[in-house]
Amino acid sequence: MNFITLSKQSKQNTFDLMFSVFARHPFLLSFLMTFVSCGIFMYNGDKELSSFSLFFLFIFYVLFSVITVFFVARKYFNNDSITQYSVLTIMITLGLIVVFSCAGIEHNIIAVFLFALILSAVFIVALIKQQNLTVRYLSAVIIFLGFALRLTYILYTTIYERQHDNYFLGKTGGHLGYITNFWNNLFSLPQENIIDISQYYHPPLHHFTVGLFLNFLRWLGFEQLESIGECIQYLTMFYSTVCMILFYKILRFFKTDGLPLLLSLSVIAFHPTMLILSGSVNNDMLSIMLMLGAVWNTLLYYRNATVGNILKIAFCVGLAMMSKMSGWLVAPAIAFIFIVVMVRQKDKRISLIKQWIAFGVVCVPLGLWWSVRCFFKYDMPFGYVMRFKNTIAMFLGDKYTVWERLTDFRSFQFESVYDQYVWYHCPYYEYNPTIALFKTSMFDEAQYGDELQFWAVGLFWINVALAILALVAMVYLLIDRKSCVDRTLKIFLLLLYTVSTASYYIFCLKYPFTCTMNIRYTMMSVFTGVLFLALVLQSFKNTASLPRKIICLTTYAVIVTFCIFSVVTYLKIGYIPAVYDGVVLQ
Repeated sequence: MNFITLSKQSKQNTFDLMFSVFARHPFLLSFLMTFVSCGIFMYNGDKELSSFSLFFLFIFYVLFSVITVFFVARKYFNNDSITQYSVLTIMITLGLIVVFSCAGIEHNIIAVFLFALILSAVFIVALIKQQNLTVRYLSAVIIFLGFALRLTYILYTTIYERQHDNYFLGKTGGHLGYITNFWNNLFSLPQENIIDISQYYHPPLHHFTVGLFLNFLRWLGFEQLESIGECIQYLTMFYSTVCMILFYKILRFFKTDGLPLLLSLSVIAFHPTMLILSGSVNNDMLSIMLMLGAVWNTLLYYRNATVGNILKIAFCVGLAMMSKMSGWLVAPAIAFIFIVVMVRQKDKRISLIKQWIAFGVVCVPLGLWWSVRCFFKYDMPFGYVMRFKNTIAMFLGDKYTVWERLTDFRSFQFESVYDQYVWYHCPYYEYNPTIALFKTSMFDEAQYGDELQFWAVGLFWINVALAILALVAMVYLLIDRKSCVDRTLKIFLLLLYTVSTASYYIFCLKYPFTCTMNIRYTMMSVFTGVLFLALVLQSFKNTASLPRKIICLTTYAVIVTFCIFSVVTYLKIGYIPAVYDGVVLQ
């Protein structure tokens, strides 16, 4: 008996029910996908997929094909089992061609993203055929492709490539040394004077979490630290994936829909910095994820001021600061929302004060215990940041004035789209924080050869155009009195953006070194910038005004081009070694 005997309505309900179950638990699903990926790809060769990994990719592809053909494309196939099996056979044959083609090429990691593209294309076509192509499904496809691109990136990026202050597993110093401490003794903080050891001044949540994960793998039977060290990146990839989901939720909170939602989500899904941080072994990605979680829960609290929502904010902010002290950057905007809620709900002030107390009881100990401990034990100042000596070559304080650093945009600085370091055989050290922001947002501090020139230059300038559009959108939304966005929420987003951006420039000027000018210190401005753009596009979406339609179409084209250039660039980087990559800054 043919197992496809369900009625059209019952099959539709079956698939929609399956999707709804996954959609209700996106973070759990992301973790399971990450953990399964870790098991499948743990023992690949140097930037190559093993036969074992290719086999499992193919099995996953077959399972997805079965679900798509028999549960999604029912209207197109009209319950014709012969047609269904024929299409399934063609799809599996295509999968086999991909497997055998990739098995014979060097650096075949591209197979991961290639399979994801094929699956997504089949899924979308099937949904079109049954006239069920919704924004919800397309958003899931974008997040899935974002996950696949992150997985591809970490598979060709080792824990010693495109990193910051990582140093070496098994040794003292750097983020990997900090992680090694928890590998050796999970529940013991570093016993040395942390001020004397590079990166040990950071709060320990990220490093402890990685140590816990690695010890779990050791419990499963993986005894050698070096052999499972690459698994560190699966955690940071998970954090980056969660950011995509949180940003989708934030977009939906503001009632964005259609192309404004999908394209804005795509910017975050395929943004180079989100890819780079997904493979970084330091604490940036966990802190960013928790900060974005605090933003999301603050929006929920603004809508419904409950103890549960304020405690979620407290945990997110406290844990963000327990990952990296810069997690406090979301606090001013959150405090503004608390004050607005207090002013508006005069009849509930006693209850709201109790909520504030609950927030402080949770957030303050989580966020400040490390700083207090280090102050009394090591005499480490609050807000301490390890500083290089002013005698090193990339010190900028004696070469340029503050005015020169902020206002010098001479053309020679754009002859290369990569961050400039003399030790990379560059003519100068990057010194303008704004230019460095654009360069590091696309390529971090790595440099690449001529093979990437067209895509790298294109990606850089498209990103500049996108940033300008986002800035204009922010200004427009703030002055537009007819906007459907609540004025309070406008100020909330503005505070997120300005505090993050101002903190970046102050940090760059207070610590005048080339390495301090990096997009990772102001990622919240990226999320808010894209969100401002999405809100303006949403307000323009159904307009009859020709200028607004032109603005929408132009912005759509810029975003699509940005995503294409980013994907192609970071697939090609898997084949192109970074020039002078892996230099440890000491």
